[in-house]
Amino acid sequence: MVDAEIGLLTPPLGISCFVIKSTINDPKISLYDIFSGAFPFTVTMLLVLIILINYPTLSTYLLQLGLM
Repeated sequence: MVDAEIGLLTPPLGISCFVIKSTINDPKISLYDIFSGAFPFTVTMLLVLIILINYPTLSTYLLQLGLM
């Protein structure tokens, strides 16, 4: 499920950043600022995916706890 979520969120990420830039309409905020603000969230999602691939029992353990 995590990989499907990443697949749904990352392709429109660029489009979303451009929409945010045009909506803000503030010359002090550049497109680079918006992309650099979204980058840590994308990296975090990828790191979680890598962890779940390497330790699949973690995902079933979290399901048993009711946290996912």
